[in-house]
Amino acid sequence: MKITLSEPFEKPSLVAMGNFDGFHLGHRKIAERLKQVASQQNLQPILLGFDPHPGLYFRPEKGLHYLTSIEERETLIHELGLEYIVLPFNETLAQMEAGTFVREILWQQLKAEGILLGHDHRFGKGAKGDGKLLEELFSNEKKTVLFVDAYTDSGHPVSSSRIRDLLKNGSLEEANRLLAKPFALEGRVVQGEQRGRLLGFPTANLELHEKLKLIPKWGVYGCRVYLDLEGSNEKKYWSAIANIGMRPTFSGEKISIEAHLLDFSGQLYSKNLRLELLFRLRDEKWFASQSELIAQINLDIAACREQLKVRT
Repeated sequence: MKITLSEPFEKPSLVAMGNFDGFHLGHRKIAERLKQVASQQNLQPILLGFDPHPGLYFRPEKGLHYLTSIEERETLIHELGLEYIVLPFNETLAQMEAGTFVREILWQQLKAEGILLGHDHRFGKGAKGDGKLLEELFSNEKKTVLFVDAYTDSGHPVSSSRIRDLLKNGSLEEANRLLAKPFALEGRVVQGEQRGRLLGFPTANLELHEKLKLIPKWGVYGCRVYLDLEGSNEKKYWSAIANIGMRPTFSGEKISIEAHLLDFSGQLYSKNLRLELLFRLRDEKWFASQSELIAQINLDIAACREQLKVRT
């Protein structure tokens, strides 16, 4: 939940700060340690994040994109029984000295009796806040400071930036392994040009909820689709094949995300859909004719079914 700078928290807490984009294996290590220590000390475990990402605030020209929206992170974090507090990252917060942040945010508002920090986290104006400063301030108040080493895989730290690079380069399954879940795209089904229907493969054209969501390397993917069905509290899912890219055969002018749900019939317009990318089949490519494209789609669907069968 988002809070303003004037809303206090009620119960003494143990806080871990970070962006938690992707909520990957490294973040999960922090969350597990946070829960363990909070339980031992009878404190409320809190993950403290920021929106927008400070990188977007200070370096908008770099065009950072999210692995997960705030809502996705909130769902994942709540599943572990943790409180997720999101501070609006604005001019007030950007100009706040590190010591002031500790006193006014961590102590006064969040009632922090302890803090758990990643290996390289910095905060406050000019990024002057670090572990050394926290140790000094917290120890003076007889509060706890704990550090968590970087979670490594194949000798390299697991980070959101590493996973973004994997997805951009088409290494989906490696990214999914580090995320501990399939990378997902969520949005509303909108009306497209209906080319898929004319070809015999109707598709759901996805308009993303999070406009800054990272789009993985263009191509064709095997997927699982979760769909909100009217009149039901359950989310149903289907296997699917999705194309992400510019649709070069039809001279597309903007990126599209289109999913063909296998063995599904029904109306999808205006429904919310979650597209989990399970594996990558091939790059997007241009076809000289519709008949060539149809033949390739049939091959893709057969390959998708085979991989899904093996994985199941």
